[in-house]
Amino acid sequence: MAIQLIRVTTVAILAMLSAPALAEDHVGTVQGADYFEGLYRPAGADGATWSCNSQFIGQDRGALAILDGYLEGLENRCKLSNPSAIDGDRTEFEATCSGEGSSYTTTVILGRTADGISLGPVEDDVRWLSCEPQSNASADGNRWRFDGSSAVILHEGLAFSVACEMFNPSATYPTATLAGYCPMCLGGDSESLVLQVDDGFSQAYEFEKANNAVGWVSELDYYPTWFQGLVPSLMSGSRLVITSRYGDEVAEFPLAGSSVALTALRDQCR
Repeated sequence: MAIQLIRVTTVAILAMLSAPALAEDHVGTVQGADYFEGLYRPAGADGATWSCNSQFIGQDRGALAILDGYLEGLENRCKLSNPSAIDGDRTEFEATCSGEGSSYTTTVILGRTADGISLGPVEDDVRWLSCEPQSNASADGNRWRFDGSSAVILHEGLAFSVACEMFNPSATYPTATLAGYCPMCLGGDSESLVLQVDDGFSQAYEFEKANNAVGWVSELDYYPTWFQGLVPSLMSGSRLVITSRYGDEVAEFPLAGSSVALTALRDQCR
């Protein structure tokens, strides 16, 4: 499954933060920066490949955030102060920003949405999605689905998918892709990752590092069938945990819906 990445450039972030202020409407409730605190990623399908890991705040394809009174954009950090209410429940802040060797003061307007926050002032507010699960979030964010060519799960900024053998859609062997922000993935190198399902199945697989955007790709050279080993465990388990060979957790995925999605994929691959 090819996953496209969103490119939020520093120029775009700066433009968002320095655009002219919106005219004030009716006054709402004043909310401090702590009301909007949390980790975020860009809205849209491409934002699913951004990391929600707090280690990568402010990095390209890393987490976006509002923490401790600061708005953490892409290579851009703004101290939020002097909140004042504007229309609805949106709040206008004075923002003292720094990034790429420069500093400036501007206006930022924050508002809560059903699945995250909006940031202005711009003609069409920028939207960030919360990294925390939302009660009304799309089921695709928490359940496996079959998209016609792979069985895939999107969770916390990462994607794990199983497909027919790469370069041979009619093959019976599965292959897997772990996609997301991978700062050490330079392409061509390989790494042994351990895939563990619940407290039962546990197996190391050799994954090739594609690049820092796509992440890792594996041919699943152990148990390369649909009827033993990893795939049946994915279909019957409740949680997949992926760790490095040193035991550090790389990713974790729920397995809700995996049986239906992988059955549909297996039928197609056969």
